[in-house]
Amino acid sequence: MSNLIQAIQNLGLSENESRIYLALLELGRAGVAAIAAKAEVKRTSCYVILDELIRKGLVSTTQTAGRVQYAAEPPETLLRLGRERVNQFDALLPELKSLFNLSDNKPRIRFYEGKESYVAICEDSLARSGKEIWLVSNLDNLQQIITKEYDDTVYIPTRMQASKKLLMATFKSPSMDAYRAKDAEQLREIRYLPDNMKFNASMFIYGDTISLISSEKELIGLIIDSAPLAAMAKAMFQASWQLAK
Repeated sequence: MSNLIQAIQNLGLSENESRIYLALLELGRAGVAAIAAKAEVKRTSCYVILDELIRKGLVSTTQTAGRVQYAAEPPETLLRLGRERVNQFDALLPELKSLFNLSDNKPRIRFYEGKESYVAICEDSLARSGKEIWLVSNLDNLQQIITKEYDDTVYIPTRMQASKKLLMATFKSPSMDAYRAKDAEQLREIRYLPDNMKFNASMFIYGDTISLISSEKELIGLIIDSAPLAAMAKAMFQASWQLAK
């Protein structure tokens, strides 16, 4: 039951609203006393909450022999609430984006820690890039953090679906040879850097953004939105790309 309460709360209802709605689903049609007892909500609060659920279109009333009875609307009604929340967010998105890009003159830096945050950095490279993503990486090291499974089942398919080509400068290894053999079918070009340059970190470059991922030992990452820094990183990538084979 607690999972159902939480799921309904995620659609915008309070805990007590969720409890009362679920209680009515089970009771069918009932008076306030029965509803309050089933939902474990104070009877005095139940009246106010029922009025709010009626306003939201989740509860209806009938009157029999002078007594008010309440009934839950079908669970499909909750879908409408979910869609309304999404639509409200969609309407706000342009304004939120304008706030996000409010200052073009200052670099925006986001700091991350932990493995889940590393996945967020990888996904940012998909969400905000153009048709090419540049990556300088010790991919074998990176996959110790985000796992090869994530790369194979999430990152690569998502990137291919969005038709975003990956140019990656990395270091030769048996696993990278296996990746390189699939370059054509996976919309990618891999080149190998000299082993004497080896490092345990990764840098994505896309648009005016640099995303840095450190080694597994440090577990930190940065997303830096800065046109001058991205331009410098692109020049460094192009130099490395010419050196790689």
